Amino acid sequence: MRKPIHYFAHLLNDYSGSPRITNERILQYHSLGKNVFIITNDNHGFIDTSSYPHHFIPYKKDKNKFIWMLRLIVWYTLALLYILRKVKKNDVFHASTLLTAPLFIAAKVKGCYCVSHIMETSIRPFFFLSFLKACQKLADKNIFLSRYVSSMYPKNSRMNLVTYPCISPLIFSSGEMFLKDKVIIKQDTFKIGLICSLSVYKGYHNFIRLATLSLGQNLEYFLIINGEEKSFYSLIDGMAIPNNLKVYFNIKDVSLKLQQLSLLISLTQRKSWIETFGLTLVEAMAFGIPVIAPSIGAPLEYIEANQNGFTCDEENLDQIFGIIQKVANDHSLYQSLSEGARETALRFNPNNWQAEIEKEICFIEQRQSQ
Repeated sequence: MRKPIHYFAHLLNDYSGSPRITNERILQYHSLGKNVFIITNDNHGFIDTSSYPHHFIPYKKDKNKFIWMLRLIVWYTLALLYILRKVKKNDVFHASTLLTAPLFIAAKVKGCYCVSHIMETSIRPFFFLSFLKACQKLADKNIFLSRYVSSMYPKNSRMNLVTYPCISPLIFSSGEMFLKDKVIIKQDTFKIGLICSLSVYKGYHNFIRLATLSLGQNLEYFLIINGEEKSFYSLIDGMAIPNNLKVYFNIKDVSLKLQQLSLLISLTQRKSWIETFGLTLVEAMAFGIPVIAPSIGAPLEYIEANQNGFTCDEENLDQIFGIIQKVANDHSLYQSLSEGARETALRFNPNNWQAEIEKEICFIEQRQSQ
């Protein structure tokens, strides 16, 4: 009998969290003897298409919503036609995020077994999210990024599974090497970082305001943007960058910047987006870096106040500034938080993730229970 092919469809291969998580999953499936095939837009991102059979369908975002929707429709159409031509009845089709769930339409026509990997909860406009969720219901199994994401969808214990992502092996090993001989000392300058995309809801405007609020203190801010410099400065619309803030763009090896930080912050605005996991937060913990994140969503599943970081109202900059000062000025507290952060990171050790993926594959292959 022909061995099934696991098709992974991912809309946009860039340097954000979802292609990084997808790439690690594909790597594990391959290492466990599964035949994999990738459908995505290009090779300019975390998904390593050079190591596997693949098919590219061009796609990129656009500020103009009409143009963006048109590009999306073209991508879906070409992908649907490719699936109808390529896949076989005993293959397994993976929609790596909710955005690729419409491809289940063609996969079901071909008799594929469909697996939905769900990372998102807040997609706009609402009618588009409703359409994606309707397509997602065609899946035979659902695999969620976190318990928070799972809570946003109808319960069906026979079909649903949560598989947390792992810290990338490169970042985890870099953190191990960094901490091996490190002695935590009180630094003259306490360094706070925010790592995010160009999406406005990621809160970099508030991060700039926070840095401005901190002028005159022994605090230095690092804003690390996954995007282009020109686009960033057009989005902040002339907002002044204080002299205690450094901005970096498109850093491929983020571990080099994490080694310089004392604290990592997430300021994602909950009115527009709620973190469905927050991979950068646990990656920072691999370096013994405490974190501050909004008090909502998946970060509540691994951030414990006074243990490895703090959660707060992301719009209350005075509260956040007070936490930063508290942590920066209390060496004993910082050492305790750093140790707690490292212990938390061990939960997402990539060496343990293969066992989680083995459970995931077993879950997928239990077709008889449907």
